[in-house]
Amino acid sequence: MLRAGIWNFGRFADATVKWDIALEPGNTQKAHHFFADGLVASKNTEHADAAWKFIKFMTSDSAAVNKRIEAGWSVPAVNDDAVMDAYYKQTPPESKKIVTEALDSLVLPPVGPKPEKWNELTGAVGEELDKAKLGSADAQTALDNAQKKVEQLLGN
Repeated sequence: MLRAGIWNFGRFADATVKWDIALEPGNTQKAHHFFADGLVASKNTEHADAAWKFIKFMTSDSAAVNKRIEAGWSVPAVNDDAVMDAYYKQTPPESKKIVTEALDSLVLPPVGPKPEKWNELTGAVGEELDKAKLGSADAQTALDNAQKKVEQLLGN
């Protein structure tokens, strides 16, 4: 099993094995990360009309949406059954609807007081969780060590 995101689907396009996707099981509660490709414009932009037209084009114009589907870029951000059906029919994976089912149990990545440390924080936690996963530490020790590293990085 590989834990990854939809941005990896293209990497497996020529795989010689049959593969599919599933939601991660939850022990007491399901929780799935949610990442979005956001388009924004500064409220102070001198080109508000142009920015709005671009954002509207990239997110709802059928040509742009279809191009994003063809490229496997991301889940279409539209409420259009025909568009979503086109997305779901693009296989593999066969169980592509699971991508949007994850939205029923989504959690947002934490945003803390030092977002510039995000990569260091996730690296520190991941390193400790890998120790538990690979059996070189028990889960509680790994969590305790991860907490210490996070507190050090945040200056607590």
